[in-house]
Amino acid sequence: VRSEVLLSHFRQGLADSGQRAVILFALNRPEGRSLAPAEAIDPVYAATLRDVVANGVEVVAVRLHHGPRYIDVAGPVEMVL
Repeated sequence: VRSEVLLSHFRQGLADSGQRAVILFALNRPEGRSLAPAEAIDPVYAATLRDVVANGVEVVAVRLHHGPRYIDVAGPVEMVL
């Protein structure tokens, strides 16, 4: 429930202010090819995420590369909605 409320705040704030809203997802696993909401686990969150994106909230997904003393952004990852 809390995550759906947060997404709704993004949508409401965007509509009210005309500001840009971006949600950043980070993929920490090297074998992943894309990111998607876990529809089978939380269908309400998945639907809410698609709704806020349809209403102007941007989604950015990136892969992280972990080194011994650092974490770098290795590049973009496809976000499947």
